[in-house]
Amino acid sequence: MTNEERISQLEELMAEMLRRQDAMGGDIKELKKQVTRIEVEIAQLKLEMAQLKLEVAQVKLGQSQLIGTISQLVEGQNQLSDTVGQLSNTVYQLSNTVDQLSDTVSQLAGGQNQLAEGQSRMATIVSNQAQQLSELKEEVTDGQRQLEAGITLLLGEIRKLGR
Repeated sequence: MTNEERISQLEELMAEMLRRQDAMGGDIKELKKQVTRIEVEIAQLKLEMAQLKLEVAQVKLGQSQLIGTISQLVEGQNQLSDTVGQLSNTVYQLSNTVDQLSDTVSQLAGGQNQLAEGQSRMATIVSNQAQQLSELKEEVTDGQRQLEAGITLLLGEIRKLGR
């Protein structure tokens, strides 16, 4: 039974008692006491109803605050989602940059291989030229010895003639 139904029932009971009082012409003091008790009970029930209304208002306020908090959480989640999207784009761009750097490193490695091959050929050419120079030096040295031997013989002949 709701408080309103109980209040209505008590008011009907009070009215019934007042009718009986009139009909019976009975003890007014006793009836007044009962009426006062009923009025006190009605006042208490009205107070309880007011307290319940206050509790309902507090619950509604709590709901409003909860809705506000949920809205803030949703907004935060949306911002987080945007940040994740931006990070995803950044990762994609970094991935492309890494791919480009990888291509550049591959090209540099190819260039290094070509340079090494060129250096190897140069070393072979220098080695061959050094060998040829060494052989030429030996020929010059042999020619110089032969020239010295020829000069020595010529000087010996000139001395013989000069005696």
